[in-house]
Amino acid sequence: DSVCGALRDRPDVHHQRARAQVRERLWGRETLNALRAGFQERASGCASCVPCPTTESQLLRRAHVLGRSAGTLCYTAAMAGCATRRVLRMLLSSLALAAASCSTSSADDALASIQRAGVLRWGADIQGGEPYVFEDPEHAGQLTGFEVDIAAALATELGVRAQMVQNDWSTLVPSLERGSFDIILNGLEVTPARAQRIALSRPYYIFEEQLSARDGDQRVIDLASVRGLRVGTLSNSQAWDMLEDTGAERVPYEGVEEPYLDLAQGRLDAVLLDDIIADRYGKKPGVHVVAGVGLGGYAAGVPRGQISLQEAVDRALEKLEHSGQLRAILERWQLYNAHQSDLGKAPLGGAQAAPRAAWKLT
Repeated sequence: DSVCGALRDRPDVHHQRARAQVRERLWGRETLNALRAGFQERASGCASCVPCPTTESQLLRRAHVLGRSAGTLCYTAAMAGCATRRVLRMLLSSLALAAASCSTSSADDALASIQRAGVLRWGADIQGGEPYVFEDPEHAGQLTGFEVDIAAALATELGVRAQMVQNDWSTLVPSLERGSFDIILNGLEVTPARAQRIALSRPYYIFEEQLSARDGDQRVIDLASVRGLRVGTLSNSQAWDMLEDTGAERVPYEGVEEPYLDLAQGRLDAVLLDDIIADRYGKKPGVHVVAGVGLGGYAAGVPRGQISLQEAVDRALEKLEHSGQLRAILERWQLYNAHQSDLGKAPLGGAQAAPRAAWKLT
């Protein structure tokens, strides 16, 4: 809308300069809803620096010459002061159809795009620390971790190399939806809520949710006992969801060590986090694991609609599991346990993501 106004108020601007201004101020793809508001305001008439097209064919021809970007369509609307509302609506509908077609094609070609680029970009948060993804203390600037190894193995199966993209853990899903990276690989838990937004691969690790408390605190024995107590966990995690109906006061954290420090110092009554985290960061003086309260699975996150990529990731993970390579990675990081023998039996992600009760594996 602001660009339309700028063009309307500058009748002396040459076409080439006007187009350059539009591209500069509308860098990237603008939403159609924002454009619609501008079109409706300009359709009743505006100043024009060029003879206004008087027929639909002339207006369409001008739009074709100037290009089909959102910015160009905004420019065309600003110049076409005498154009009818019907013509502008027709152009907007055409752009919407083209954008939908382009989006579908892009989604279907995601795997081919990755292979052409030669890079699989995987989103993760280095703040999650060991053993997920973290800076190698012996090699400055290099990343290590069991998910670094899994990402490299996946990339090899796809015929490309892996490249980690740093992103806050709590916003991994919206960043994936925006196209900041190709997949998520960072302790992403399989939950029905996530399956509504993104596709989820077959699990590559089964974890146990563990409840921790201070030594001598007899109040905390299981999930039912935390009603009215302050319980720390990661925001947007499976543990966060599990606490929702317990009556506990959920205290969100971004890091994995801080909740246990606060528990040890009396600022929390309990902590609920994955066994990997509890084993690495929960062993503070005066703190112990009370009980395991449920199972869950880590899966790779893939944007919805990118079927070819999702299937390729699933095939690669299945191959890594059957070949023993996945087990070797988990053993290297001292993560392999009895639960991992159930990986092939675990519910799949995506449309088949199971309710939490289905993760009561035996």
